[in-house]
Amino acid sequence: MRHGESVRLQLKTQAAMPATFTSFDNGVFSNGLTSITVKADKDGVATANFRASSGTAGEINIIAASPVATERVVYRVNVVSPAPSVSVTSP
Repeated sequence: MRHGESVRLQLKTQAAMPATFTSFDNGVFSNGLTSITVKADKDGVATANFRASSGTAGEINIIAASPVATERVVYRVNVVSPAPSVSVTSP
């Protein structure tokens, strides 16, 4: 993904239970922070939207977990730096 783009991350847990997603390498969730806690839907799917904010590049490690689950999920999101802009002027 590129700067400014978003990706939707999902975690399966129990219905209506909380799940926390945390980025350890920059980027932000829909709340503007590097961590967000959301409530799972009736099917037990918790969803968080992660955005590659300015200054975010490379492999971003995100961990998601729910207090009712024994395992955690590690996401690795690859953020590509934008190409440098070049301006050319004629003499």
